[in-house]
Amino acid sequence: MKILVVTPKFPFPIMGASESDRAYGIKQLMRLGFDVKVISKIPKDKLYLVDPVAKKLGIDFYPITYKFSKNKWQALRKYIKIAFTKPTMLDGAAYEYSDKEIVDKFKEINSIWQPDYIWFDMSFMWHLIKYVNRKKTKVITRSQAFEASHFIEEEGMSFKNFIVYFAKFYSEKRTVKLSDLILAITPEERDMYKKLGAKHVEVLPLRGLPYSMKDSKEIKEKFPLNVFFAGSTYGVQHNKKALEFLLKEIIPQVNKQAKDKFVFHILGRKFPDAFKQYVTSNVKVLGFVSDYEQLMKQMDIALIPALAGRGMQQKIFEPLARGIPVVATPRGLAGYPFKNDQHLLYAKTAEDFVDNLLKLQDVGIRDRLSKEAINLSKELFTKEILDKQIIKAINKL
Repeated sequence: MKILVVTPKFPFPIMGASESDRAYGIKQLMRLGFDVKVISKIPKDKLYLVDPVAKKLGIDFYPITYKFSKNKWQALRKYIKIAFTKPTMLDGAAYEYSDKEIVDKFKEINSIWQPDYIWFDMSFMWHLIKYVNRKKTKVITRSQAFEASHFIEEEGMSFKNFIVYFAKFYSEKRTVKLSDLILAITPEERDMYKKLGAKHVEVLPLRGLPYSMKDSKEIKEKFPLNVFFAGSTYGVQHNKKALEFLLKEIIPQVNKQAKDKFVFHILGRKFPDAFKQYVTSNVKVLGFVSDYEQLMKQMDIALIPALAGRGMQQKIFEPLARGIPVVATPRGLAGYPFKNDQHLLYAKTAEDFVDNLLKLQDVGIRDRLSKEAINLSKELFTKEILDKQIIKAINKL
């Protein structure tokens, strides 16, 4: 069976949760026996990455370079024109997929290759669906976040953002109407798509999680304990907000009570210069870590104050799958059945995070949470389970 994947920014090399999901997703479809071709956006200066990956995987990639205007007045004129001629395209992400180059390439591949399925990796790609031969081809949309809600949580409420919110909500409505199958990333978002009237919607977790799964985690008495927070990049607002909460509120309170008991490790690119003043002697800013696996073996606790953002946040679920004891805000679980004091510890306030960190000095509690988290992760996120979810969903079409 032939499947054409349309994915945003070229997901190789894997630099974060979104790239991980999309890159391993392509490999999953190949593993399941699909004949795969991929259309992907890519910055012009990264085009050199495509051919080696295409050769290694043995599939065709069709890169489409981004078209950005550095002139602010040109950009403003463009959006004024959109507002009056195509207001539904005020979702700028959707507007990118009305670009002539990607439309022409999409139409060409569909006409010549005639895929059985088209897999859209984001819900804002709906403009391309009208060029699909619906008698021949089924449309699958994999949602990585309910875009309208995610946007407003990231950017905050303002008159401009309110308009963009409705444009993004329109994108979600169009996607639901035009897709034969929606693959939501969380149970919470599956329910949202059902309310919008999705004909067929299933849950598909992050497809990179099976590659982080561990059979066990060595939990031992030690001093000090290594605590980490991993935001892929602090250019993303919800990661930046969580980092600010950690540095300004949680760590200072911990240091008042037990400074010598914990070392905090901050992972992720683009650490904000303005936050450097809050870095204390027991805080290590590591940035992008090349030997991530080795670092994870040394970590004892994952601290994730997820205050905003939708979708499935890898920074929460990957430590759970690895058996690293987790302290996280309950909103970040997004409907997955991880329970407080069984699989992880919930925290909402800075005081909650501090209390739970102090509690996790008990090696017995850490060991229990680690084993329970791994056991449940194996019920939800193994490669075999995710493969079955894909096959089951597609077989219903």
